[in-house]
Amino acid sequence: MNIRSFLTAGVLLLSLSGFAQAAEKSAALYRLDLVISRNGELIGKPAIVVEAGAQAEVSVDDAKKPADAFRILVTASPVDGTVGDKESLKIDLGFFDKADGKWVERAAHSVTTVLGEPLSLAFPSKPGETAEKNYDLVVLTSHGKPGAPAAK
Repeated sequence: MNIRSFLTAGVLLLSLSGFAQAAEKSAALYRLDLVISRNGELIGKPAIVVEAGAQAEVSVDDAKKPADAFRILVTASPVDGTVGDKESLKIDLGFFDKADGKWVERAAHSVTTVLGEPLSLAFPSKPGETAEKNYDLVVLTSHGKPGAPAAK
């Protein structure tokens, strides 16, 4: 082989390596373990695995407990840089409950958190509500694995 062949092979290998790294980065999965309470009472502990940058949904709507219904739309995206030696994530989250049988968005948040550190969010009652509905949500993030259990 001549020098040109070696250079061509080297460039090809580097290109393929870059494509593999880009594919690996774009296919990053994150697991979100959620703890949801209303007025201090636990109403759910679902877990969901989301692909980086893609929106995912978890909802609970039990006919036997309609007051405990909730729906969460979430997107987790990696943030360039780290905090210490930990990865940072941007979490975009919309929280819904039911009013008169329809999903109503209670709040939307966009926050940056550190992978593995708990994130606490509060969704207080809205003015004019007949019953107090103060929701608290704790989110614990970690790297997800393909085939991990779906949200419960």
